[in-house]
Amino acid sequence: MTQYARTMTVGAALLSLIAVGTTSAQAATSGTMHPDNCGTESVYEISNVHSDRIGMVPPSSAPGGHTLGITLTAGTSVTGTVTGSVSAEEGVIFAKAKASVSVSIAVSMTASISYSDSWKVPASWREGYLHAGADRKVMNWDVGHYGANCKWVVLRKGVAKYPYHIPAFWSTKG
Repeated sequence: MTQYARTMTVGAALLSLIAVGTTSAQAATSGTMHPDNCGTESVYEISNVHSDRIGMVPPSSAPGGHTLGITLTAGTSVTGTVTGSVSAEEGVIFAKAKASVSVSIAVSMTASISYSDSWKVPASWREGYLHAGADRKVMNWDVGHYGANCKWVVLRKGVAKYPYHIPAFWSTKG
């Protein structure tokens, strides 16, 4: 093949890449691209992020009209949980969750001092409960990739729950 023919072949290849909207850099990474130009690498997604609370000590209870007290003692700890995962990916899920929420979550938290609260159960209640613990973020997670026709394929999914604030006190009606 002559030098002129090789130049024309390379030029024709580059022209065809430009015609379909790709660059030579994209063509060089074709091993990581799906044939339909959607990525094939696995991606972790976080969704349905909301707050709730987790009790760190048993609740205190009493009938209506009584006053309850509760203490969260120094050294009491709470640990985040991840369901549906393998242990090797829990760090990846935590990192993705941390980047997705607007508060500073932790894998675990420990009360550094003791906290106490009291509350009078409304007289109209049959029974009331006073709880002590931590605020936490709860979120769904999944990991997947794009398959045939750029359709999302979920490989694994679960729920992650990470604490972000100690103390939290709340009451519930019994």
